[in-house]
Amino acid sequence: MIIRRLEEVISHRLFTGKVIVLTGPRQTGKTTLIHNIIRNFQDVLVLTGDDPDTRSLLAPAHIDTIESVVGRSKIVFIDEAQQIEKIGHTARLMADHLNDVQLIISGSSSLEKNMRTPSLTGRKWEYLMHPVVWSELEQTLGYYKSRQQQERRVIYGMYPDIINHVTEERERLKQWVDSYVYKKPDIWSALLKALALQMGKELSVKDLSKSLRTDIPAINTCIEALENSFIIFCTEESTKLGRHKWSSYKKVFFWDNGIRNAILNNFNPLSKRKDAGLLWDNFLASDMMKKHNWIGAQMIYQY
Repeated sequence: MIIRRLEEVISHRLFTGKVIVLTGPRQTGKTTLIHNIIRNFQDVLVLTGDDPDTRSLLAPAHIDTIESVVGRSKIVFIDEAQQIEKIGHTARLMADHLNDVQLIISGSSSLEKNMRTPSLTGRKWEYLMHPVVWSELEQTLGYYKSRQQQERRVIYGMYPDIINHVTEERERLKQWVDSYVYKKPDIWSALLKALALQMGKELSVKDLSKSLRTDIPAINTCIEALENSFIIFCTEESTKLGRHKWSSYKKVFFWDNGIRNAILNNFNPLSKRKDAGLLWDNFLASDMMKKHNWIGAQMIYQY
């Protein structure tokens, strides 16, 4: 099992009088992380938003209902909480009335919007979990064994499920991509492929609009959704055109190399690829972005 830095960070925040919220992309190990943290505690209640009964009880909930559900539990963990209507309201009630209970909530990136309620300001620790950072892999496997995996990780990426299933990487990555674009308009698949080909290069929405025959606002909406889903991220770059003139532009990167390669269905070794340099650039850029979440304060604070 990969040692995740957030496990220690979150463990130190238990019973500090605040709700703990963990969000991030699918299959980054959020549920596993929380279970590792609470496994040695007694009086733990685990709920999931996948369960219809849980959704009906907690969305929206009266304090009497909440107290009945919680009972004598000292830790309440609600997984897939983004599926529970007005979960932010429920969390506020628990924070107000159950001071001796530690509430932990986890879910996909959409959970963050549900938790944006003024009444929780200053009353929650919020963390973002990405795929594995290289230093976490090195800490788990050691320097030598992690170096042996380096090219494989550049090709197949750093999702925990992919690292732990060496012989099934391609199938699992393809399933991930297929499930993401399932029931989405055709523009999503076409745009993902176009962005994968532009990885590490200047992003021109105008050119994308022409090649995909889609209006610019629709392209921008899709790109924003891909950023919010932590599939891609964009960086602002500048270039000097003259002595006193600069031009700014965006570059597009993928949070995970394996997802990008699955989109293009290209898992060839680096020695047989023309984009090997771009893959290395993306691998390093995404690793630095993931580190940014826990270097220094090692968290995203919500005051």
